[in-house]
Amino acid sequence: MMFFLIVFLLFILIFIGVIFLTYWIPKKLGYRKIGLIISSTLIIFFVSITIFFVFEDEFFSKNDALELLGQNNILLEKECKLIDNESMTAIGDYYHTFTLEISERDKWKIISEIKKSKNFMKSDTNIVDISSLTNNYTGQEVIQNYESRGFFVKKIFRPVGEGFAPIYRVITVDKNDNTLVFEEIDE
Repeated sequence: MMFFLIVFLLFILIFIGVIFLTYWIPKKLGYRKIGLIISSTLIIFFVSITIFFVFEDEFFSKNDALELLGQNNILLEKECKLIDNESMTAIGDYYHTFTLEISERDKWKIISEIKKSKNFMKSDTNIVDISSLTNNYTGQEVIQNYESRGFFVKKIFRPVGEGFAPIYRVITVDKNDNTLVFEEIDE
C-alpha cells in the first residue's frame, strides 16, 4: 500500500512540475500567453485521461459487449440488455466482467453451438485447467466447451507472445436464466 502511495505522490509531483515548466519556460522567454495556453492544454489533457480511467466502466456500452462476444464467435440476433459491468486493474493484472440479459432464442442458440462443438464435455467429465493445455506465451489457442451443474461454459485461452499476458476469457450461459456472463482475465 505504501508503494502505491509513493508512486501516486511521485506522479502528482511530476505532473505539477511539467505543468509549471510549460508555463515558466515560455514566460521567461517573453511568451507568457503561449505558456498559459500550453500549460492549460496539458491540464485539460491530464484531467481528461484521469477521468476516463476513473470512470472507465461508465463508458462501457452494450455495443462494446457485443464486440467482445463477436471476437469469440458469439453473435446475438435479438436485443439484449447490459445488466452489470465491472473491471479492475492492478500492476500486471486486468479483470473485466459483464452480464447481459439475452433473449431465450439467443440463449438456446449459444447453448446449441456449445453442445455441437467438437470438444464439448458433459457435466460429469473432469474439466482440466485450460491454461495447462498449452504454453502460456507461444502455444496454440485452446477452447473448452462444457456443461456444468447450472451453466454452459465456453473458455478461451489465447497466448499472444513472449512477454505478454495470454488472453483468458470465460463465457457462461445460465441454464435457468436468460443471462450471459463474460469474464476476461489477463495476468
